[in-house]
Amino acid sequence: MAAIKLPVVITANDLLSGEAVYWHPSGIWSSDLTGSKVFESLEQAQASIQGVVSDAEVIGAYLAEVLEEGNRLVSRPVSYTHLDAAD
Repeated sequence: MAAIKLPVVITANDLLSGEAVYWHPSGIWSSDLTGSKVFESLEQAQASIQGVVSDAEVIGAYLAEVLEEGNRLVSRPVSYTHLDAAD
């Protein structure tokens, strides 16, 4: 698998709706990619994913590559690193 490229965000699926959600600096999951917490360090992102995943809220959390285009974030449709909360 190709190395993941920075920056990244933490994304998962909402357990009730199945919707893609993103971790925000305010400590919530939201469907708004633009306001999500952006990590410039892979080590920090990997450490953070363990602390933000809740079995009661989301499933399948992983790091997703993003690009900054102007004042907004867009997902980079390349490769993703799936990290299981149990790892």
